Amino acid sequence: MSDAETIADLQSRIAELERELETLNGVVTDQATTIAAVEKRMAALIERFLAVEEQAGGDVPIDRPPHW
Repeated sequence: MSDAETIADLQSRIAELERELETLNGVVTDQATTIAAVEKRMAALIERFLAVEEQAGGDVPIDRPPHW
C-alpha cells in the first residue's frame, strides 16, 4: 500500500468516525433531554404522593384482623 493510499484510507476512516460521533452525540443529547423530563415528572409525583400521604392522616394502625 502506498503512502497516498494509506493517507486516503485513514482520511476515510476518520470521516466515518466523525459521522458516528455526530450520531452518538445526537443520541446522548436526546437521552439527556428525556432523562431530565423524567426526573422532573418523578419529582412532581413524589411531591403529590407526599401531599396525599399527609392528607390521609398519617400512619395506618396495624391491628389484628377480626378473624384472629
